[in-house]
Amino acid sequence: MILEKYYTDLESITSIDTWDLLKQLKPIEEKIDDEYKDRIKTERKILAFSLNNGDLSPKLSRVDSKGDIKSYPDLDKFTDSEIKYLQERLKSVENPWIKSRYSHALWNITRNNQYAKISIDCYLKNIDTLANDSDNESFHKISIFVECVLFIGEKTKQQIESIKENVLSLLKSNKLPNYIKSHVLEIAMANSLVKPKELEFTLECITDWIEFSSEGSFFSNQTTLNTAIKLSEKVQKSPKVFYKLLAENQDLIINQHPDEKDFIRYTSFGEKAKYYKKAGELEKHEECLKEYTRLKNRFELGHIESKLPEKETQLLNDYLNRKSELILEMPIEGILTYFASGDDLLIKEEVLDKMTEEGFKKSFHQFCSTSTFDINSNHKHASDEEVKENERFRNYTIQFSLFVFPLIIKVFAYGMLKGKISYHSVFNFIQANSWYGQRFPKELNERDIDEKSDWLSLLAPGLHDYFSQIEWAVMMSKDNLQNYVLCVDSLTTKFEGAIRDFIRLQGGTTTTEKRGELQEQLLEELLQNKIITKLFKAEDISLFTYVFTKKGWNIRNNVAHCFYPYSNYSFDKATLVFICLLKLGKYKLTYKEK
Repeated sequence: MILEKYYTDLESITSIDTWDLLKQLKPIEEKIDDEYKDRIKTERKILAFSLNNGDLSPKLSRVDSKGDIKSYPDLDKFTDSEIKYLQERLKSVENPWIKSRYSHALWNITRNNQYAKISIDCYLKNIDTLANDSDNESFHKISIFVECVLFIGEKTKQQIESIKENVLSLLKSNKLPNYIKSHVLEIAMANSLVKPKELEFTLECITDWIEFSSEGSFFSNQTTLNTAIKLSEKVQKSPKVFYKLLAENQDLIINQHPDEKDFIRYTSFGEKAKYYKKAGELEKHEECLKEYTRLKNRFELGHIESKLPEKETQLLNDYLNRKSELILEMPIEGILTYFASGDDLLIKEEVLDKMTEEGFKKSFHQFCSTSTFDINSNHKHASDEEVKENERFRNYTIQFSLFVFPLIIKVFAYGMLKGKISYHSVFNFIQANSWYGQRFPKELNERDIDEKSDWLSLLAPGLHDYFSQIEWAVMMSKDNLQNYVLCVDSLTTKFEGAIRDFIRLQGGTTTTEKRGELQEQLLEELLQNKIITKLFKAEDISLFTYVFTKKGWNIRNNVAHCFYPYSNYSFDKATLVFICLLKLGKYKLTYKEK
């Protein structure tokens, strides 16, 4: 009875979106008998998948203690009895929403094109239902299902003509909002099933899809016009009309920023001038260029920008390109060892000291008082020593920004394209070559080794997220949403614990006496611990200090107290923490019996 009622509820749903299912599927109030539990679990697992780029994606992914990625639900974990159950359900169910999910899952599991065909038919029915629905809030789901039919069709070569006919019909529809048609066009262009020539007719319609009446249309207009330019180039048509519209689209931003001190207004005129030139509107290009030049001396950013001259910039780029090429000629072991121990990666302490001293002598700061602001805008008057320390950190930041960050970006990006660098290759390197992958007694006076955990198990989730973000950015350069919150928070909080364990494992102590009481050393004290100063170069300790303490980026404090807004979680900060952990883990230890 319970199962029949559940099946009835499933037949009545009109969406397989997770949030919609919460509203449409009523909770089961009755006790579930054992004979029904497995079936309901299977149904729940099937509904837990989400649609991503046309295929089923797990709801959750986690990294276990061995560094392996585990997912829920996992198509590879469906049992024979569950597969048989889904096959039977597919025969009996009528609702195309549920039927599309069963067949899509069965195609993934069995790779039987019979299920691909059913799945495509169901998705096309769902698209037709949505396209004829008066509820505008449901229109966005159309593009999700278009991705599905194109993805499955491309993989299986099933229902190709039917898919193309439906996609082209959507692009010609008078019922759909223009932004939906634009998204469908973008998806179709990224798929090999629909040829550019078959989409060429949309170039006559796209000008009608652009909306200048609403300020909120700027980004959708920009996406639509950029898609039109790509299509024009593929079919060898002039894109000038679309560049002209891109220029006019900038007015939506310019009108929102009337203040001439606003740098957004300034940059928008620069973009407008660029687009008019590509459109062949040279007179308007000159007008915008004049305004752009006039605003150069009016806008305010609140900071000083210094650029290398063109010649020096080219020399620096050539140097970094050549250096990254040499590094990438090495195996993964050599690449990571260089970033962990390379003598020429970081600026030498004596060079930094000399730069700071000379810079401070020439600086205007010594003739006036200086106030500094922390991340929460609290200010303080800085002493001469603090001003000098700030100057030292500025020099360090400049050197890091010019020589280290670009090198890491080039090596990691090209390393991923070459298949040398990935989460798994880094994990394997650390496991084999670092004390992070070794298991030691929990306490120095114990003889039992903890067989279940090591430091790599604690670092793995953050490492996986870090390299996943980089891979996403490299492989999806124009369609990526970077989010470094997890890896920065996770890896930052692990550093202090790892350095404590390292000191203890070397026979050192992390205890200090303050005001007659024994206490654990603070991070700043740990970095000056005798074990650390003995085993790590001064350049490494400076990096640790600048990354984690108030003398520099102060990442540890800002993470611990949640001072960072979302925008502060960046690739730069994640990379700083990763390099520090790599350097801290450069040793492999030997446990000696007493």
